[in-house]
Amino acid sequence: METSGIGSIASAVVPRLEASKEGAASTGFVDTLREVLSKTNEEQLTAESETRSLVSGEGDIVDTMIAIGRAEVSMKFVVSLRNRALDAYQEIMRLQV
Repeated sequence: METSGIGSIASAVVPRLEASKEGAASTGFVDTLREVLSKTNEEQLTAESETRSLVSGEGDIVDTMIAIGRAEVSMKFVVSLRNRALDAYQEIMRLQV
């Protein structure tokens, strides 16, 4: 089974952040966010596939639990990003102009 999860999400985000700090060409926040959401979706689909194969008697319990754990961590990361974005938006809306 492929090793990914929050490490793969972090590996997608961190180099882009470092590249933007150095002034190198980066793809931007929207593209990075799109990639993170895509990776999270892949993790969810992998976990679902592993679960289905386990239920049908073909899968391995260890691989299934690892896939479910990765999907859970990925989803928590995305929910955390969403919560921070909403908090920032609400803070901006409270500013007096």
